[in-house]
Amino acid sequence: MRRNRHRRGFALLLIFMMAAAIGVMLYIELPRIVFEGQRQKEELLIERGEQYKRAIQVYFRKFKKYPAQAMEKGWTGKVEIRMLVGANGLIQNVVVKSGSGYEILDNQALKMVRDAKPWTTIPPALKGKEFTVDIPVVFDLQNG
Repeated sequence: MRRNRHRRGFALLLIFMMAAAIGVMLYIELPRIVFEGQRQKEELLIERGEQYKRAIQVYFRKFKKYPAQAMEKGWTGKVEIRMLVGANGLIQNVVVKSGSGYEILDNQALKMVRDAKPWTTIPPALKGKEFTVDIPVVFDLQNG
């Protein structure tokens, strides 16, 4: 009789130890699982954000005009415009991030962005968030 009690006690102890081991393993793995889920959401936001930025760049190209004076003088260059979009979806600020070396080209790139409003709709993943968009504007005599 005593042996059966010891065996049952040992079996219960073994079951509790196994349950405790499973609990510890879950406790250790849970942060990793949560982190991976969060990382996947962030990667999706980044992907959508990149798609949105590409859409903005394509949209602004429609408004690009090569200044006549710059064409006559053969001036070319790349202007990088940085646009700050507020949490309300409106353009808060537009600045030249890196200039072409020609003020007329830099100013034309700024004008292009300012004149292009309204622009493409902000995706739901970016609504309510402040973000920047860099817009490269290339002034090239061959391609306009």
